[in-house]
Parts: sequence; C-alpha cells; structure tokens
Amino acid sequence: MHCRERERVFRFLCSALAFFVSINWFFAQPAQGFASDAQLQAQKEEYQEKIAAADSRLNELKDEKDRAQDYCDLLEQKITYLQEELALCEQEVENAKNDIAAINNRIINNENSVKTIEKRSESVKIQIDALTETLACVYDEWCARMRAAYISGRYTLLELLLTSDGPAALLTRLEMISAVSRHDGKIMQTVSSSIDKITALQAQLQTDAAKLQAASEQLRADEAARKEKRSDYLALEEELAAKKAVYDEEKAESDLALKKLTEKTKMYSEYRNESAEELERIEKEIQAQIGDAENQYKGQKPASGDVLDLIYPVPGHTTISAGYPNYSSGKYHGGIDFPCDTGTDVVAAQAGTVITAKTLDYSYGYYIMLYHGEDEKGRSVVTLYGHNSELLVQEGQTVAQGEVIAKSGSTGNSTGPHCHFEVRLNKERVDPLDYLE
Repeated sequence: MHCRERERVFRFLCSALAFFVSINWFFAQPAQGFASDAQLQAQKEEYQEKIAAADSRLNELKDEKDRAQDYCDLLEQKITYLQEELALCEQEVENAKNDIAAINNRIINNENSVKTIEKRSESVKIQIDALTETLACVYDEWCARMRAAYISGRYTLLELLLTSDGPAALLTRLEMISAVSRHDGKIMQTVSSSIDKITALQAQLQTDAAKLQAASEQLRADEAARKEKRSDYLALEEELAAKKAVYDEEKAESDLALKKLTEKTKMYSEYRNESAEELERIEKEIQAQIGDAENQYKGQKPASGDVLDLIYPVPGHTTISAGYPNYSSGKYHGGIDFPCDTGTDVVAAQAGTVITAKTLDYSYGYYIMLYHGEDEKGRSVVTLYGHNSELLVQEGQTVAQGEVIAKSGSTGNSTGPHCHFEVRLNKERVDPLDYLE
C-alpha cells in the first residue's frame, strides 16, 4: 500500500477510535461544580467498578505477548480511571477541609459574640445598679415630700389671700409653693425616668441572656461537629494517600510496559500519564506565547504561496507512531509523532519566525514554535516541534522552509527518540496530515 494511503487509513482508524473514546469519556465525566459527598461517593464507586473490570482484562492479557499494545492501552485506560478516582478523593478532602474552615469561622464568630454579650451584660448590670441606687435616694426624698404635703395639707388661693398680711406676703407664699411644686415635679420626673431606664435595661439584659444561651449552645454544637469532621478528614486523607500510592505504582507499571513496547517496535512516542495540572500549565504557556506572536505579527502574510503548504518536519521520515487526535488507547494527542534516530535533522515545515525555543525537562522537552503568518481565512498559523536533543535557532530568528532548526531526540515526556509535530490555527491544534505535502 502506498505511504500516503496507509496514512489515510491510519487517520481514519484513529478518528473512529477517538469518536468512541470521546463518547465514553463524555458519559464518564464527573458532575461539574461542587458535588456533594454522596455524589462523590457514587462516582468513586463507578470508577472502582471500571478499575476492577480493567484489572480483570489485564490479567487475561498479561501473558499474551503478541497483544502487548492492547495491554499497554488497557493499562493507560486504567490509569485514566485511577486519575479520575484520585480527583474525586482530592475533592472529598478539599470539601472536608472547607467544612472544617467554615466550622472554625462559626466558632470564632460565636466566641466573639459570647464575649461581646458578656461584656455588654456586665455594663448593663452596672448601669442598673447605678440607676437603682439613684432611684432609691430620689424615691426616699419623694416619699418624704409626699408625707410632708399630707401633714401640712393643701392651701387654696382663697385661704392664702385671707391669711396673708398683704400682697407682698401673698406673693412670697405663692412663689414658695410654686418652687416646692416645681421641685416635687422634678423629683417625680427623675423617679419615672429612672424606672423606665431600669425596665429597658432589664429587658435588654433578658434578651442578651437568651442570645448568650443560643450562642453557647451553637458553640458546643460546632465544636462537636468540628471534632467529627476532623475525624472524617483524617480518614479521607489516609484514603487519598493510599489511592496515590496505587496510582504511582500503576503509572510506573504503565510507563515501563510502554517503554518496553516502544523499544521493541521502535515506534517511540510519549508517556501517556502526565498530570492534568502539568498539561494545563504548559498549554497556558503555549497559548500565551502564540497570543504574543499574533499581536506582534498581526496581518503578516507569507511572501508567496500558501502558508499551509507544509513539508514533513523530519525529511525521509513519514512513519507515524502516534497520530492526531488520540493515542491508540484513546487519550488525547494534539499532534503526530515521527520516530527517528537521535540527532536526525528537524526542519521548518514552512518559512517563519521562531517565537519559542525552550529547553524543558518535562512535557515537550526541548521544543520550538514557528509563527508562519496568517492563512487566507485570516487564521494565525503556528507549528511546534518537540522532544529535540538540540535546538539550533533562537527566538526572533527567521527561517526558510526546509531549514534545519533542531536535532531530534527524546527530551521531556518521551519514550524514545522522535519528533512530536503540531499545527495550530488560531492557537487551536488541528490534524497536521491535512496540510503536509
């Protein structure tokens, strides 16, 4: 079969597998947002069933040497389930941690409330004591005045007029009686005001006592809940540690099996078990680098020809060990891999500008990105070359199509020497085979 035809058949099979895997992946995804503990437990049980089924199948394949690829693919699938289960366990631990933090905040708030109420109650008691003392003194004076008035009797204006020795004496008596009356009124006002204040303060004291009791009861309940939640948290942390140990062991086995397989077949590619966090981090970096290039070279067009007429990045090497968009196990693969000996020339698939030349010890390893301008639809075109052993260009340098830019290798997340090649339109990865001549 012609090389190009084999590639087309390979792409068709990969696309079909990717479709079924993506459907399976979609229905296997955990619910988004903050799942409840019951939901997390149900999802964990689902993944545990899948892991058990994978283990059963792995035992069947373990001794079938001619099905080594199936064994590796199934191991990778199991690792995916373990990753999902691990993520659920981590979410449970995080939920428990957040619950404890919320309880701690309530305890602190209740403790502060208790202190505030107790302090206010002490102040109210002091005010009541002071008002009670004042009232006692004024009340005694008021009672004495009432007795004196009773004993002396009441004078009418006619009696005052008849018994007074003239107008001057009358006015003097009237002024004295008026002054006494005003003084008695003030005493009465003081008594009434003091009684009202004491009554209000006593009502506040009763309210505070009720609040204090409620806050104290809530405090005791929260402390009991915190103790229980801490126990749950410790149990979840132990479970998480055990799951991580299992995951690390299975990952090591999966990597070793894939390493042995690729060494035997020379179909080198990448290890399939990078963490989601690591993949997300490198992807964000790449998106930012392309964004900077798009801003710097906006509107740039190739001097002649179609910017998407690309040549193979490793001359003479068209065999593909892992295609786009998935590995044989179904995991996402954003490019295509060309196995080749370490030190093989890696060339620019199209003329462009070097926007990235980095030497990482993970992920893409030593990798280069070239910006080629915009295609006829106005989309930015970028190519990426990963896992090189040596970089021969620098950022900002312009290169011609077919110019050697690196030497192939096995740096970063790689099972052996190969070139990982990507094509990105407007930052998004597409199938490189659609544009390679």
